[in-house]
Amino acid sequence: RMGDFFRKAVKTFSIFYIINFSHPDRQLSAAKNLNFLYLYSI
Repeated sequence: RMGDFFRKAVKTFSIFYIINFSHPDRQLSAAKNLNFLYLYSI
């Protein structure tokens, strides 16, 4: 179970990195990050 959590965290942070890298607009990327965080928390 701990492994699943770690894998999910790595995937989430990699998505955050990709979004932040591809969208210099910080407010836009922050909003997208929150959307992904919500989807991953379900």
